[in-house]
Amino acid sequence: MVARDNTRWDENRLLFWGILLTLVVLVTQAGDEPFVPLVFGSSLFLFLCLKKRLGDSLCFNYLTLPSFFMLMYLLLVPFGAIATFKQMDHPIRHTYLMAMHSVFVTFPIGIVLANAVVENSSRILQGYRRSPMEVTQNDLRFIPIFKILLLSAVPILLSYFLYSEYVQLIEVIRKYPTNIDVETLKFAGNDDLPEVVQFAFELLRRFILPLCALYAYLMTSSTRKSGWNYVFPVLFVSTLFVSSLTLDRAPPLAFVVMFILAFLLRQGKVQLTSIFKTRLIIIFVAAMTVGGTISVLQYQSDFEFQTVVTNSWYVFSYRILQDAPYMASIAFATFNDSSTFLYGSAMRIFSVLPGFHYVESDSSIYSPAAPVGFVADLWRNFGWFGVLVGPVLIGFAYQMIQLKLFIRKTILTVSLNVILLVGCIWIIHGNVLGVMSTSVMFFGVLFSVLSSANRKRLLGGQPQVALHRQV
Repeated sequence: MVARDNTRWDENRLLFWGILLTLVVLVTQAGDEPFVPLVFGSSLFLFLCLKKRLGDSLCFNYLTLPSFFMLMYLLLVPFGAIATFKQMDHPIRHTYLMAMHSVFVTFPIGIVLANAVVENSSRILQGYRRSPMEVTQNDLRFIPIFKILLLSAVPILLSYFLYSEYVQLIEVIRKYPTNIDVETLKFAGNDDLPEVVQFAFELLRRFILPLCALYAYLMTSSTRKSGWNYVFPVLFVSTLFVSSLTLDRAPPLAFVVMFILAFLLRQGKVQLTSIFKTRLIIIFVAAMTVGGTISVLQYQSDFEFQTVVTNSWYVFSYRILQDAPYMASIAFATFNDSSTFLYGSAMRIFSVLPGFHYVESDSSIYSPAAPVGFVADLWRNFGWFGVLVGPVLIGFAYQMIQLKLFIRKTILTVSLNVILLVGCIWIIHGNVLGVMSTSVMFFGVLFSVLSSANRKRLLGGQPQVALHRQV
């Protein structure tokens, strides 16, 4: 039986009134074309019905993989898609808007299917949400692996520095502005690195170092050992530095968001209203400032306060809120007929298959491998079949991962949970099977599975004794 509490009803009621007010605004602006309010209203009200039916499985306060993904999709996509739709003049624009909003129906269907496979899904989610943070023997056994992961950063960074013609952050530190052309500096490292070096570096800054930093942060807040109080600040600064080496805004922003999620998850009960706490607002503003500063450095603009503020707003308003719908519209307009569909030929992850011909990408926004968001990526590969079936499979996979791997809160499970929470939303701006987004999810799931198996093996299937803060 689905548990209902006042928090969820308040959440659903707030969403209902938000949808209704937005719909009223869209109707008043629609004029003689009711298509936009019809698509928005039907898809969002169906989503609200499914959300109520799914209860805990799609409650935003639970911060599960599916609920966090849908919360981010709700904030980042529909309004930008409507604005983009109004600016498009291609006949495909009606298909584009329907496809972008169809996720609100198809993704929850995947969650329904996962719940049909796993018994007591609501009880599992409630148990994980309400369980206190624990330090277990399994967490302590991770310390040698923690050290190995940190040591692996040395050869990876050395290889990256050795093979890179330019390391953007180092160049601007040496001399600002540099003597290097802006476009050359911006795209350095994209094509001039061996693929194995580039992959290892991306894995380092998106998975290995963030996992270590999160582990150190949670150990600091959960144990009395003073050593972690010195390890965490060094790791945090180092990881932020490494993630910013290419002057790409996404990795450092994602890294800061991870700590907001870690702060929320380590509480006994997650409340989204907690994001309005002063310290979290400061962290979010700092993240936007980092993004603005990186933009200034990337384009070698005059380093002034006003410029940083302007670029920070640009990062938030365009790169975060508008970029995904805009890039998706280009993909729909470019691949507007079934004869142009790619059928997976631009998905690099399939290139390992024998006899598979991979279409190489280029720097153009019309490139068949350009990141356009997972909906547009499914469209340009498989048309409506991909748009309708793909989100169902993604919703099913995310819910299965959440139910099978996250049962109780320990240092390691929460660290991996945060990695996967951020990893699951990369596809909103990227591609459905992007190499790095898929790799981060794969290694996050792999570590979680190994941790779960190790815990059961150590204890013979019995519940593990928590060490709590006595460690």
